Amino acid sequence: MTIAKTGSTLLLLTLAILLGFVGTHAEAESPILRLTFHDGTEVQGQIEADSTSAPIRFRDSESQGSDSYDLDKLRRIESIDYLNRLVRNRIEKETPSQGLSLVGGDFLAGSIEQMDDEGVTFRSPQTAATFVENASIQSVFFQMALPAAALSRDEQQRLLHGVGLSNEDPSSVLCFSISGDVLRGEFVSLDSEKLRIRVLSAEKQIARQTIARIERIPVPNAPLVVTRDSQKQSRQVNVIFSGGCSLTLHSVRITDREVMGVHDLFDECKIPIESLDCIEFKARDAP
Repeated sequence: MTIAKTGSTLLLLTLAILLGFVGTHAEAESPILRLTFHDGTEVQGQIEADSTSAPIRFRDSESQGSDSYDLDKLRRIESIDYLNRLVRNRIEKETPSQGLSLVGGDFLAGSIEQMDDEGVTFRSPQTAATFVENASIQSVFFQMALPAAALSRDEQQRLLHGVGLSNEDPSSVLCFSISGDVLRGEFVSLDSEKLRIRVLSAEKQIARQTIARIERIPVPNAPLVVTRDSQKQSRQVNVIFSGGCSLTLHSVRITDREVMGVHDLFDECKIPIESLDCIEFKARDAP
């Protein structure tokens, strides 16, 4: 009887410890944020659990009071972790090892499945979209390159505008290997195993595992990518998250769990609040 009671007590104690750990862990996942308003005032705290859209419910860390704030009154939202990393100069060169860099400056991390003369097929946890056209892509990243892969400005200019080179072909690319080599040619295709590229009219095959990134050479006077009318009708925000990813969104909603918004190419995007670094609210008349 005593043994059974002791065993039951130990079981209850173990459950209590586990529940306490889970509760503490869940609370720790709710990031501390700083809101900066257009008049320069700042509030530090957390988005409350009952916040479902704009305005957001925010609990002040200092006073423990809560209030509602309209997104139109905000200049930016920053995580305290992001600000601390800024102070330590740890995010200047952060770039996800695999993903898409877009012409407009956005960067979305994801797995690259395939490339062809139409565009790139990819997978990303931030969006249900799986394809983007070549005209919108600046670079495709596959893995991190060694420091030796960095080119000087003069080397870049020779690769882009050297004697006998033409940038009129939209298939022209620069292929960067993980070891630092750079190859210019005409892109043919890419799958899970190899890149096919045409160099001086001869087709070559390169193992995908050796490629760091593929950068498209911009065609002079190419037409700009057309944006949606809906983007012009709502305020745009620049969302920075997960170590260097950046998306320009509109029709943004913020809860204690995620940041949601519509991207011009990827449609509806969702970013977990714990991955958030910063939200920059753009003026309505910004380009």
